[in-house]
Amino acid sequence: MKANQVKCLVAMMMLAMSLGACSKVNKMTEPTATDVQAVTDSSVSGVQKPGAGNFGGTVANQQWWRSLTQAQRNEAICQEANTEMVALGGGLNKLSRPSGYNCKTWAQHVVLVASRNVASLPASTSWSRWAAGQYVNIPGYGPAGMPINGAQRGQIVQASWGSWPHTMIIWSNDGNGVYVIDCNMDFLGGLEIHYVTYAKFESTSGGSYTIYQVIGG
Repeated sequence: MKANQVKCLVAMMMLAMSLGACSKVNKMTEPTATDVQAVTDSSVSGVQKPGAGNFGGTVANQQWWRSLTQAQRNEAICQEANTEMVALGGGLNKLSRPSGYNCKTWAQHVVLVASRNVASLPASTSWSRWAAGQYVNIPGYGPAGMPINGAQRGQIVQASWGSWPHTMIIWSNDGNGVYVIDCNMDFLGGLEIHYVTYAKFESTSGGSYTIYQVIGG
């Protein structure tokens, strides 16, 4: 084999190795094989970000967001949260690089992008409650809503979390606890998915939390 052919072969091998490393960075370890439900509805899987088209809560976008089922809205929120986490190098039990947000502002940002600038999360009135809002409600039963064991993918929890308030997006519920995707557990704006058992959730929050879902308005 000639010297220039050897050099070409080595260069191609190095390129393949670098591409493989890049693909590993962009992959995320899923909690279980069934945790991530693929969305085939093009109106959800084709969610565009503000700035890429005609956005800003337009009538068309409002109608689109309202036309989705609740499961589709929840899925759109999870998809956007996951996209941003993976882009910053985060994953399951793996904190990402700093996002520039705290837990609540990141959740607000995710919902805004997922809904094409239509839905917004209201301000907090306490560590575990939000003000009333057009695009949120409390699913379940009674004024306190459902307990954590009833939480569903894409719903958002506002909790008194030890010594501070915390906002978390429900990633999945396996019957013993929940995987949540959240921001700023490291106080640096990192994003990650991590697991909390029901018992741990109740003890850390002291039972002071509210589960919300983002609705069509």
